[in-house]
Amino acid sequence: MEHFVQFKLDGSKARLVANEKMENAEKKFEKARERFEEVREKQQDEYKAFVEARAKWKAECKSEESEECRALDAKLKENVNNYLLQTLNSIIHELEKVRSRIEGSDTLTEEEAAKMLADVDAKLAQAEALKVKIGSELTKEELQAVIGEVRELWDEVKHDLKMHAGRVVNARMGGILVQSEKMSLKLTKVLERMAEQGADTTTVESLVDQFNAHLEASKAAYVEAQALFKASVELKGEEKGAKVREAQARMNAAQDALREAHKVLQDIHKVLKEQRQLETLEDVEEDEVEVEAEVETEA
Repeated sequence: MEHFVQFKLDGSKARLVANEKMENAEKKFEKARERFEEVREKQQDEYKAFVEARAKWKAECKSEESEECRALDAKLKENVNNYLLQTLNSIIHELEKVRSRIEGSDTLTEEEAAKMLADVDAKLAQAEALKVKIGSELTKEELQAVIGEVRELWDEVKHDLKMHAGRVVNARMGGILVQSEKMSLKLTKVLERMAEQGADTTTVESLVDQFNAHLEASKAAYVEAQALFKASVELKGEEKGAKVREAQARMNAAQDALREAHKVLQDIHKVLKEQRQLETLEDVEEDEVEVEAEVETEA
């Protein structure tokens, strides 16, 4: 199927990512996560200070032009600026988290990773540009305009973050499904050899049918999720959010079905062990390794 052809390196990888690059990506993720937690706390503190200052201004000043009220007005503006800066910092660290996941993924194709990274970098540039704006002297009208821009950026980014993170996880699942498909083929061969030996295949065959049914359900949901994530790329705002949520629901269904398939696989191993047929599975796997080695030698 077209959604699985990308896993051509070893059956579960779409591109080569050096171990060092993977490790660096993981370190970047942890660093961004820690920074996000720190900034999130600061953001909440700044918002609390803003709410308190606004309440005081409304209670004591309203339209008064006293020196005390002008000072309070300046303080209120400072609180808003600080809150906006911390909000943008939290957006930046969230984007850095998902960027590191994209960089370290070996189940995304080079083309997919490049497009996703370009989108994340564009949003990072927007956030940094807005931080510069906030750092300058602004009138109340200009500050209101910047608040609108920050809100608009967050509305876009919150959906983009879920979309990109979902695509990374979904791509990883594609590799697992390819490996599970290989297991299905191995089990078919095991049944054939058991039949040749005159062994009772009734129980194992029933379990293999269950395994394949769960696997097919997972693959179908995975393909649907892929299509929905792809469609969400071209959308904006709440339309994108709705499409991403729909994609995530299908991805969850794919994960649930795959989880059930692996539970059945454990039952199959248990029955093979009870019937003393684990050697048959090992023989099938050894035969496959030999075939792969021959192919590599000929290549």
